[in-house]
Amino acid sequence: MRRWLLGVAVLAAACSTVQPLDRGLTLARQGQYREAREAFDEAIRRSPSSSAAHSHRADVRMRLGEVDGAIEDYTKALALALNDTDVLFNRGVALLARHDYKNAIDDFSVTLAVNPRHARALFARGTARSLSGDTEQARADWLRALELEPDPLQRTAMQALVDLARAVPPAAPVATAPASPPRVVAPPAATPAPSVSPAPSVASPEPAAVGPAAPPAPSVATSVPGAAMPPAPDAAAPVAPPELVAGAPAAPPAAATLPADPAATAPATTAAVVPQPTPVPAPATPPVPAPATPPPLDSRALTARAIDKELRGDHWGAIADLREALVSETDAEQRQGIQNLLKLLDPPR
Repeated sequence: MRRWLLGVAVLAAACSTVQPLDRGLTLARQGQYREAREAFDEAIRRSPSSSAAHSHRADVRMRLGEVDGAIEDYTKALALALNDTDVLFNRGVALLARHDYKNAIDDFSVTLAVNPRHARALFARGTARSLSGDTEQARADWLRALELEPDPLQRTAMQALVDLARAVPPAAPVATAPASPPRVVAPPAATPAPSVSPAPSVASPEPAAVGPAAPPAPSVATSVPGAAMPPAPDAAAPVAPPELVAGAPAAPPAAATLPADPAATAPATTAAVVPQPTPVPAPATPPVPAPATPPPLDSRALTARAIDKELRGDHWGAIADLREALVSETDAEQRQGIQNLLKLLDPPR
């Protein structure tokens, strides 16, 4: 009786350990990746040494875009189960998604050392080599993968990827529209310090009729602090007469005439000429047109973008595009081709 109770307790403990893992696998198949990750978290808390729990949590982390966390989980799973070629291959794919081509090639090479007939590892290593610039070795890996792949559907999909890689040249950098040059605004002219005209000398009054008339003295315009100096006028443009302060004569004399009383020594007050700044019209800025909304991609464009993403290392982005293309495609033959690509890039586990 005591042994029977002990066996039931051990079985119950084992079932409680497996349940979160099974629940996580079911949720992952349904596309509920966040809930699946929580289930795998629970499985790892119950059994930290479970390589499968770490590996499956890494899978859903990849689908959630947590590439670094996925690589960490794959590494833990490999420490718990050495030479697991599936986990090693999946970590290579994650490194490829992080654009770590050198380490991805190393993982694929170790996978092939353990299993030389791993066609998907060969094909993925060819992709990593192509992205790192080694096109000759990449072509050799792709062709060898086509020879080793036993599934005709996956072989057809691989051939389509290789043919596309031959037809599509390396993507040129996207040309960005030149930014409009900044509007050059002339800095305001520095306001000179107010010039102080020297006090006119007091001359003795003489009769206006005696002797030739003295040449008129040049009029001095007194600068007013705070007034902006107008720009220098064009030589050919007529110069507008300065505006006078209210109360000043319309045409001030060239030289101030002293009063008849010789005792008066103060010079006549001259009106200050206030130059008016010429307003500079702001250049008209044409309205910026709103960017046109690009039309949605059709299934063929999505498929082409998915293949390009796969060749450039964005594995899960390629799968997302293929699934979107499969939803919008109505042609039966095209749907079959998309399904073949999905089987190649994301085979059922």
